[in-house]
Amino acid sequence: MESVERFRATHIFESGNKTLERFWTHPIAMTYTLSGTLDRPVFVVGHPRSGTTLLASMLGRHASIVSTPETLYMNMVRFRVRAVLHLGPDAVLNAILTSPMRFLVLDEADVLTALGALPVLTLRNVFETVLSCFQIADGKPRLLEKTPVHLRHVDELLEWFPDAQVVWIVRDGRACIASLTKVNWATNDLVTLAQQWRRNMAFGKMFAGAHADRIHILRYEELVTDPQETLAPTLRFLDLDPDSAIFDHTQAVHTVKPTETSWKQNVMQPLMPSRADAWKDSFSEQDLYRVEAIIGPSLRQFGYAPLTQAKPVRAAIERTKSIALQNPAGLRLMRSGFLAKESLKANVRQSVSQLRRKTRDSDHRKGGQVA
Repeated sequence: MESVERFRATHIFESGNKTLERFWTHPIAMTYTLSGTLDRPVFVVGHPRSGTTLLASMLGRHASIVSTPETLYMNMVRFRVRAVLHLGPDAVLNAILTSPMRFLVLDEADVLTALGALPVLTLRNVFETVLSCFQIADGKPRLLEKTPVHLRHVDELLEWFPDAQVVWIVRDGRACIASLTKVNWATNDLVTLAQQWRRNMAFGKMFAGAHADRIHILRYEELVTDPQETLAPTLRFLDLDPDSAIFDHTQAVHTVKPTETSWKQNVMQPLMPSRADAWKDSFSEQDLYRVEAIIGPSLRQFGYAPLTQAKPVRAAIERTKSIALQNPAGLRLMRSGFLAKESLKANVRQSVSQLRRKTRDSDHRKGGQVA
């Protein structure tokens, strides 16, 4: 904190009137300063492959909502940002441009100007600034951010953005697992995938219970079979008027990154009700038993019926594990472990980057001496 405050004082002192004048007359800076914060931002969350991209794309076609690509900010990018906060806006922008959030930076100069205007750089206002610049550049009045695993950070998002609303899309765990085995960025180990779904659903259930008035839940299966009926309550929750554009799959949106088209291309296709039960052809009888033995109790909690019956001892063990995941203190401790790993990765990344920079500088100096 001391280093951040030191940067703040130094930055303001060294900026001078000319820099301040350039900022105050810059359109993005003026708009950001006048608005202060995002107006009722929407965060779409859910277990990976549960339909978050589909939902965010549909809502992003609404006249009042712009939907961003995934930021991965709370679970990954903020640690890269934290490692360079004390170095100032340029370093922060560079950290974002070399992260999964780079696709949100539509104009580097605008984002840098907005970051430079902040009295002090914090993890929260860096996130808000990038989101706000994206929304202002698009022109729609409200913004929707979608990152599935932000499901584990709903409490933090609601604290950071007091007027935010969260939409949680739930999908049958067996369907999520079957879909995840087909992408190249996830493990194909069924036990690990089953444990991840059970854990993330426990996080969602905990936050939904604690913030019932700020979290809306809908089902993927209902969305693809009856979208109009399913989204009507969602629009009311978000205080949005009906808009037929959300059902027009041909309308382009920002939700899908250029690097994600291979596994997210279905969002530009008509809704397929058959997707709701497609997972049933994905498992052998033995594999289905292995998956349901782990997620069976959680499936029942969310209204899905297991197709197999675990043996009594195994069923008791997995039921106990599911109950243990309902302990808020235990879940938060588990999350701390995940975040500690990401923090370590970010620190190592920053250290390697600094070492490479020093090596290049040293080589340049040696080259100059030889010349």
